[in-house]
Amino acid sequence: AERTDQCEWLIDNSAAYDRLVRSITGAKSSIRITQLAFDADCIAYGTGHTPDVSLAGIVAAASRDRGVDVRILMNQTLLLDTVKPLRKWLISHSAKNVKVRGVSRFPQLLHAKMVIVDEDEVFLIGSPFVNGYWDDSTHMPVDSRRPDRELGGRPLHDVSIRLTGSPVVEAKAIFDAGDRPADEPHAVVGERVHRDCMPCPTAT
Repeated sequence: AERTDQCEWLIDNSAAYDRLVRSITGAKSSIRITQLAFDADCIAYGTGHTPDVSLAGIVAAASRDRGVDVRILMNQTLLLDTVKPLRKWLISHSAKNVKVRGVSRFPQLLHAKMVIVDEDEVFLIGSPFVNGYWDDSTHMPVDSRRPDRELGGRPLHDVSIRLTGSPVVEAKAIFDAGDRPADEPHAVVGERVHRDCMPCPTAT
């Protein structure tokens, strides 16, 4: 591995969110996200913020307050579509420099979940950004922070990973291939991907 290649294991989503929040709140230039689902009310519990912050909230703040360029590529099919609610929420919270694209390849889903920050680090995330997937190392049978609506409230053990160095270059290439305009051929698997695009009002 190159000297700059580093790997950090993040066990359970509480640890993943804690590390992710630190990176997003420190982002200076760009954030790239691919997700199966991204609920605007997904809370990053236990990161030391009072009150607890939402992932959408810190992404919106990065774009609005620091001019960070944000692009989000998400599943948008009949089976699962959180694109429209997220767009509406971002607009209502004055997000700027944000583009959200929906991926339609029914009956298949966009299941890739990653976050690239400043082209310096990439997080390969185990779960959707949805409250029902939150858990920590205690794995309590019942936890009010983990609602019933997705997994019936049951505990969840998951693993994410943070990488730096050459894997970030590869991850960005994958993201860029999927983020091409609708009238360009899709370089990864050749299907028609984008249903539409939301920039927030000031985005170009």
